[in-house]
Amino acid sequence: MLTCQVYLGEDTSYHLQSLSPGTTYSVKVCAMRVCGGEGDGDVVRGAYSPPVTFTTLKKPVRSEPVKASPPAAKPSVWREKAQHLMQSVQLEPEKLKALSMMIVFVLLAVVLAVLLSRYAMV
Repeated sequence: MLTCQVYLGEDTSYHLQSLSPGTTYSVKVCAMRVCGGEGDGDVVRGAYSPPVTFTTLKKPVRSEPVKASPPAAKPSVWREKAQHLMQSVQLEPEKLKALSMMIVFVLLAVVLAVLLSRYAMV
């Protein structure tokens, strides 16, 4: 399988061009940060996304070019840390909801046990 980097920059979206008809492609993305001086800093890569595989149509379809969305505002340091933490934990929404419910029930059980032991009549 041929692997190549097709884009490196600050934009948050990219339009793949010159794809061959009837060809299967697999795409992964990762966040990158340049640490150090302008142009000569070290590039630090984040984790790659799971690959997305697609196959182009056998006959090309003529359409208007897709307009790129404007670059998003740069996230704050706290937001970047939160995103990094969420990526490293990688909880699915259902698992996250179940974990949250379990934490709430445990806290309620602890509070109830303290109240019962303190105010229970013997």
